[in-house]
Amino acid sequence: MKLSKLARIYEFGGEDKFYYVIRHSILNKSFIFSEEEYEQLIDSLKSGEDNDVIQELRVNHIIVGNNYKEEKFIDFLKDNYNSNKFSLEIVYLIFNSNCNLKCKYCYVEKSTDPKFSHQSMDEPTFEKTMTCIERIISKANKKKINFIFYGSEPLMAKDMISKSLERISAACKNTETETEFNITTNGTLFDNQILEIFKKYKVKVSVSLDGPKEVNDQMRVTQENHGTFEEISSSLEMLNEKEIPFGISCTIGPHNINTLKENIELFKKMGATSIGFNILLNARYYKIPQVPLNKLNDNLIAASEVARLQGIYEDRVQRKYRAFHNSIPRLKDCGGVGNQLVFFPNGDIGVCEAHLCNRKYEVGTVDDFELDNIKNNDIIKLWTERYPLNMPECTYCPAIGICGGGCPFNAETRMKNLKKLDKPFCIHTTKILDWLLEKSVSEKTGEKDLYMRDISFMFQ
Repeated sequence: MKLSKLARIYEFGGEDKFYYVIRHSILNKSFIFSEEEYEQLIDSLKSGEDNDVIQELRVNHIIVGNNYKEEKFIDFLKDNYNSNKFSLEIVYLIFNSNCNLKCKYCYVEKSTDPKFSHQSMDEPTFEKTMTCIERIISKANKKKINFIFYGSEPLMAKDMISKSLERISAACKNTETETEFNITTNGTLFDNQILEIFKKYKVKVSVSLDGPKEVNDQMRVTQENHGTFEEISSSLEMLNEKEIPFGISCTIGPHNINTLKENIELFKKMGATSIGFNILLNARYYKIPQVPLNKLNDNLIAASEVARLQGIYEDRVQRKYRAFHNSIPRLKDCGGVGNQLVFFPNGDIGVCEAHLCNRKYEVGTVDDFELDNIKNNDIIKLWTERYPLNMPECTYCPAIGICGGGCPFNAETRMKNLKKLDKPFCIHTTKILDWLLEKSVSEKTGEKDLYMRDISFMFQ
């Protein structure tokens, strides 16, 4: 018997005791041992003794036979999760490429191809788009599809949002497909009519806000360079008055990195039920100011924990927290990797919403697109298979089970190849894993000041 190359052993030094975590890096199955329990386990392995603990470690592919092939287990996981096959779960609808704001860190604007002309969907294209989506719904045979209104700023096309909600709801009802509607908006264009429509169709609203006025207004500004905090605050009051639940989408940059925990308190006070922290992506044609990765992740983790303890879901960290604690592999972190289609304003269909203004990776148009065409589409195949179990650099990464592979757009922007690593995301995920490991041992033992080291090298 031996330790699988997909497993890790971590040693934790406390005040005067040692503790050990043995875990499977992909399956997220972890076992915590005291020093005495660990030494007994090692002695049993050396002597060839079998017991309940060793059997459980074998069931979870942590302790394996001498002829065990990790590559075969990975192939089994791909087949078991159908992860190399496209499965439609998300549909993005983008009706315009323009925005009424001019946020200083906008990676969409800063990635706009110099030859790109801004687009707004016209009525004939809208009709073709709805017909195409209805056709997809009728053939998808899905229990649930998530429809996301996105932009630039989606509320610049309120009439199309309203009509599409009605059309999509009817099409999904006919096929008994459950719908989830979401919109990500800058929160400056609300009115009573659109909010009533949101309420009718149970649209989940996410409003972009980066903190209090003195923080938010450094980056989130109008075309005339005026701050947006006051207008967004009024919009949030409208949502509260209409009893429409909403979340906050908060982009992290140099302007707010030191106030993330305080932002949680502010957003909760304003009525938010969830928070999504966004790490700035790299723009294609402009150097967007970034935060040092160590500081960014330390502050992000601390803020997310504040949110969790207050009963507020924060997506960026907590989705990894859930994978770790529920022993569920997080194979893909991006919907574009085999789970979504994006409808652009001119009728193009792609896989990544970040390519709004530098159109790339189109898989068809609304004129003649059929879901069956996806099976033989090279772009769909390229994106669907772009996740850690297919990336040699990731195979034996200790954080692979909570990762999902990061952002292909970011990888391509930095490395000129979407199949390359999203390196900032690698650091992000590794930092979270270290925190989760230390946190799990601290909660079980009561020790607060732990030193952790990976001692897997002793057994491989």
